[in-house]
Amino acid sequence: MSSNSPTYIPSPNWDIPADSDIVVLGRLIKDPKNPESKIPYSSTDPVPPAKIYEGEKIDWQTTLDKLRSGNIGLWAKCLQAIGGQLSFNQLKSSMEDHKFANLETKYFLPEDEYLALAIKDTGVQAYLQVHNWRVPVYLITGIKIARGASVSTESSTDRSAKAEVKMDATSADVPVEVGPEASWESKKKSGTSYGGSTDYIFAYQLMEMRPKKGGKPSSNKTHVKGAVFGRGEEGGDIALDIRDTFGIEEVNLGFLDTWEPIDQVKQDGI
Repeated sequence: MSSNSPTYIPSPNWDIPADSDIVVLGRLIKDPKNPESKIPYSSTDPVPPAKIYEGEKIDWQTTLDKLRSGNIGLWAKCLQAIGGQLSFNQLKSSMEDHKFANLETKYFLPEDEYLALAIKDTGVQAYLQVHNWRVPVYLITGIKIARGASVSTESSTDRSAKAEVKMDATSADVPVEVGPEASWESKKKSGTSYGGSTDYIFAYQLMEMRPKKGGKPSSNKTHVKGAVFGRGEEGGDIALDIRDTFGIEEVNLGFLDTWEPIDQVKQDGI
């Protein structure tokens, strides 16, 4: 049976070795998207968990399908009498097929005493003070290790853009809107596969900790943003926010005499 609430986040790459001395249970990191983002000057050996739970799945496999779409429209404030519009459409899809001879899971359940001791690390305290206690830190509480892996992936991106500038000609007794239009489309498809690999960390689980100044108890919760796998090791649904997906930033175009295509989207890899 799969978990209804996925808590394991896929590793950003498949090159973190299974015997990594950075991505280990009890490690405090600063970036939830990068399990190797060890907090500077923190202890090399984190506080050991009191009890570690372990599990193993044989001949494990899963397929993840992702579909992301976005539509951005911008009205250029170039002239009061002219309406200019730039629209951008993008559809991204990807498929990952993972097959492992063995999938090992290791995790622990940190108690309040453990959390209080872990956060006292000298390097962690210095990191929090530099940031005026306004940033969280993340505790690695679970790891999934892939052994005997074979993987295939496929991704595609379809993009289209349309620009138009229209002028209301009713003032010249011509009850129509006229103006130039331009459009652009592109498609890109890629894939990769391999039939064998060294053992690597496939996914990890985090607890988000928000320590408070003055030694007060921290606010702690399981960090699930980006999580795909649960303890049942089956793929879960991925809730995507359009701004997170495409890295959209709001831009005030201001009043322009002319306009040029504006790169509104920072592409992220699939």
